[in-house]
Amino acid sequence: MFSSRTQALAALTAPAASLALVLSAVPAVASPSADSRHPIPGFTDENSRWQRRYERLFSAVPSPKVARDLDAELSSEPALATTTGDRHRVERIVAHLKSYGLEPEVKTYYAYLSRPERVKVEMTAPQHATLPVKEKKRPWQKHFDEVIPGHNGMSPSGNIQGEVVYANYGRPEDFALLEKNGISVKGKIVLIRYGAVFRGIKPREASRRGAKGVLIYSDPADDGYTKGKVYPDGPWRAPDGIQRGSIAQIQLAAGDPQTPGWPAVKGAHRVPPSKAPMLRDLIPTTPISYGAAAPLLKALKGAEVPKEWQGGLPFTYRFGPGGTKVHLDLKNKFEVRPLWDVTVRIPGSEHPEQEVILGAHHDAWAYGSSDDLSGAENVIQVGRALGTLLKKGWRPKRTVVLATWGR
Repeated sequence: MFSSRTQALAALTAPAASLALVLSAVPAVASPSADSRHPIPGFTDENSRWQRRYERLFSAVPSPKVARDLDAELSSEPALATTTGDRHRVERIVAHLKSYGLEPEVKTYYAYLSRPERVKVEMTAPQHATLPVKEKKRPWQKHFDEVIPGHNGMSPSGNIQGEVVYANYGRPEDFALLEKNGISVKGKIVLIRYGAVFRGIKPREASRRGAKGVLIYSDPADDGYTKGKVYPDGPWRAPDGIQRGSIAQIQLAAGDPQTPGWPAVKGAHRVPPSKAPMLRDLIPTTPISYGAAAPLLKALKGAEVPKEWQGGLPFTYRFGPGGTKVHLDLKNKFEVRPLWDVTVRIPGSEHPEQEVILGAHHDAWAYGSSDDLSGAENVIQVGRALGTLLKKGWRPKRTVVLATWGR
């Protein structure tokens, strides 16, 4: 693993460079060179001096202030993929890269995506309550009306009612434990907490066992007040916070569900959704906050869960079914929509056919300051630093590609 800016830049000029090594170097670009008195392994004395000169130039460019300013600018409005806010974000990224002397290219792709038109979650027993499906507005959120309700991308629509069963993290072993205790989820709505496995595994496992639908929430034991202060006083999730995210089966394919393995360009061959590997074994699924999940969990009957299933809410968790019933009404719109990728190519001087790639997605389910502007902003700052080096005569031996994309 690389451990210094020297080695990070060396990846662009050394006899052999790999994407994995370059990516492992990126978090370390802000730390000083370990020892300038000795040659870099694999470099001559002369080349080491040359390398360290450009290291010093590179390291002088990125700054915390620029990072904070970029974050404030780029997260000033929601940027759900394919929306106007996402397009505005792309335009801002392009403007910054051009200001560094780089030549960004924007390419449009066309992806099959879902957006929520109706999200309704009601507790129907032992009492009736309409549960919140969106966070409270914060003072700084000037475009809050553009933030979508809690949504799990690629979830089918559905209008269902049923008893609730709690299934911990929704892993295969969690469902096996339910079965061992004589508890079936067939015909039930399964309440599952985020964590331990990718969110798409949770509805897949519930679907394979006959469940009608899934509610996924962030338990405070994993992401909330048991970890420390919650937003806005700290970094942990507040009781109304909802984690949005896709449940597409990305372990089977990646990218656009209708073009698995090939570019989703205009006119591309598209498989029907019913044949798309990423959309297999899915049932109506939506995320809720732990504030909304609390009354559902508290009213559940049945045996107490084992210690490792107990979350951070202040009462005893039970398996169910019994006690709690839910009405889940989802209407999700599916359509092919345009999204935009931004790339910068800095041609290599000796091996232009070999590419060193650094990238991050720029879209977000809401404002996205953490996910993934924290990554996109690093790409932009690396571009700023490389632009400075280019103006001073530096050239990479291999082609460098910087990229941000919608997904």
